[in-house]
Amino acid sequence: ATVALRAKFLAELPLHGPHRIDCIRLAIDKNMAAHNYGVACRLLQVLLQHRLPDSRALQDKYDVCAAHKWADESLPPYTCPGCHQRASPASTECACDMPIKFCCRTFALLQDRVVSYCALCKAIYAQAAVPVGERCPLCGCAPVDAFDIYAEVQRRKEQRQDLSDISHRFPSCFSLI
Repeated sequence: ATVALRAKFLAELPLHGPHRIDCIRLAIDKNMAAHNYGVACRLLQVLLQHRLPDSRALQDKYDVCAAHKWADESLPPYTCPGCHQRASPASTECACDMPIKFCCRTFALLQDRVVSYCALCKAIYAQAAVPVGERCPLCGCAPVDAFDIYAEVQRRKEQRQDLSDISHRFPSCFSLI
């Protein structure tokens, strides 16, 4: 179950195409073995969009997930640090838009709003694992800073709302874009 969850997070990393496909395939296999059919299904949907040479085998795995009603049996409990509601670590974000991330040092789900963040390589750590000011263990180049993930989510929501308000007031300006 632990390997399945870590493989799922690995598959979400922004990697070069062929490497990402390999990570997604690994995550599918590990999650199916752990009976996390919902996670495997979402990953299979990503690959099925690309019409790969083994699309038939991927479709067969998707059918297995459907037969198990996309149930996830071995995911750890997770409480969102933003809204404090239960969320599924199978998702990429909570219903409140808070991203569900893992610590790049301990590989544990992040349980805090404020994390240590490397602006250079974008790695995220629990502050207990990598204190603010310490060099990033992943890239070794930049010191990590404190970063409030929930505050960033709220800031982006406000920006989207502001843009939506402007586009409603001046629709002719946005028709050109």
